Amino acid sequence: MWISPPTSQLQSEDSSNLLIMKRTAFTLTELLITLSIVAILMLLSISAAQKVIKSSEKVRCAANLRTISGGVVAFSQDNNGWIPSWFSPSDPGIFWYQQEWYLLIAPYLSGENTIITPLTPHADVINTARIFQDKLHCPSVSLQLYGYQGTLNYAANIFEPVAHQFNKVHFLDISSPSQSIYLTDGYSIFSPQNDGTDHGFPPSSNPPPIGQYIYFPHNGTCNALFLDGHIESFKSSIPKNFLQLWP
Repeated sequence: MWISPPTSQLQSEDSSNLLIMKRTAFTLTELLITLSIVAILMLLSISAAQKVIKSSEKVRCAANLRTISGGVVAFSQDNNGWIPSWFSPSDPGIFWYQQEWYLLIAPYLSGENTIITPLTPHADVINTARIFQDKLHCPSVSLQLYGYQGTLNYAANIFEPVAHQFNKVHFLDISSPSQSIYLTDGYSIFSPQNDGTDHGFPPSSNPPPIGQYIYFPHNGTCNALFLDGHIESFKSSIPKNFLQLWP
């Protein structure tokens, strides 16, 4: 004879099954908490990835400056110690804009004998320089938005006092090359008297306002190449003793 379980036992089993079913489903609160945790983890991972990218860009920028330093030294060795600068004095038959530092060292960056003739229009000179823009370009700065002529975004020290603007400066003329900045992140040139403080990046215009020609694009830091070839990073500002006129 079949004996049915007590009604109370059936009710107990039904209650247990319902409880199990209820526990296998997420409540709205639990779902929102889960989504919030996922969103926070995604933001943290994106932030970490951005930091890695910025750090990588800073390293690549420093590598570009080392390449430029090698080009400056090689040019100097072939030209009796002459240091190419922004306002390099013009030789007879050479236009001033063909003596800018990045054009003078261009053949040493490319490994090719790049010749810019005195009759080359200014626009063609700039186009020639663009061949080497990967070495003249800080990866943290947009050439199109904040670069000089769409060609470079490193700033050269306007180091010559008036007496030297029409005389070539040589390495032997520099008393403290390890204390003298040659290039920084920035827009074409910088003035030791006016520049050196972080005004926020990106700049408000192209060209940037006077006194804001040095950029601090690496999370508020700036890479600087010194005349002895070493590179330093500066946070928020560059000490004035490194922005001196030289020699």
